[in-house]
Formats: sequence, C-alpha cells, structure tokens
Amino acid sequence: MASAQPIQQPCYIYRLPTELLQEILDHLDTPFSSYRHTTERRERRAALRAVCLTSRRLRAAGQPILWRHLEVWSRDSWFSIKPALEASSDRRWACVALHWGGFGTELDASGLAECAALLPNVERLVVHVRTAGWRLLDFAGFDINEKRRRSSSDGREK
Repeated sequence: MASAQPIQQPCYIYRLPTELLQEILDHLDTPFSSYRHTTERRERRAALRAVCLTSRRLRAAGQPILWRHLEVWSRDSWFSIKPALEASSDRRWACVALHWGGFGTELDASGLAECAALLPNVERLVVHVRTAGWRLLDFAGFDINEKRRRSSSDGREK
C-alpha cells in the first residue's frame, strides 16, 4: 500500500489579511525626500517589485504601494507608464504623489497636464525645472479639484 503524500499547507504569510500584508509591505515604500534618487529608495522599490513578482496575493497587496509615488523623469518613462495607467483605474487612484522630472531645459507642460488628468487622487506634485541649475517646485497639499469647486461656486468658469 502506497503511503499518502502529506498535504502542504500554504505559507503562514498567506493566511494574513490583505490589510496586514499591505501594512508590512508599506515599510518598503519610501516617500520622496528630495529631488534626487537615493540608493535606499531604489533598493526598497526594487525589493517591493520583487515581492510583487512572488505570488498573485503579494502582487495584489504590493502593487498599490508601488504606484503610490510615481516618478516620471523622461519622455520615454512617461510613454512607458502611460499605457499602464490608462489600463487600470486602480493604479490611477493609488497614486497620491507625482514627481515630474525635467526633460531638459523646458518644462513639458502638455505631458504634465496629460499625466495629471489621469491621476485624480494626487495630493502632492513635485516639478523639476532646469533653468540656471535645477529648481524644485513642490505643490504639496494643492488640491486642483478643490480649486475647481471654489471657482465654480463663485460663478466663474472652471
């Protein structure tokens, strides 16, 4: 008589509720600290991406954290990110902070406007402008939707 194979139990981490998994993975997220990429930020984001590739459950818990702080540093990066944003409303709503990098000496205002239109939940916008050196424009706490509501209640056009 053949012996029965023991049934493998899933890893204990998969027994945790999704909210708790997100709290754990949230420690791999680092908000923007300055206009420069830091080694620690790159390493943590790489670790979070690797965790998202391990299983569907961890991907579902970690992907909103990956999209929370979006960085666009070139036109190429914008053109690679844009289809992913257009394909998923979850990604668009997850983003609460946008870093828009300088693409040379001119601000790409049309690309920035297009990006901002796709991201309804952004609370912080940081724009890097290169004039005589780099300038950092940080619009933390600026709510464009609130401004639209106020102007419409005053009788002005949106």
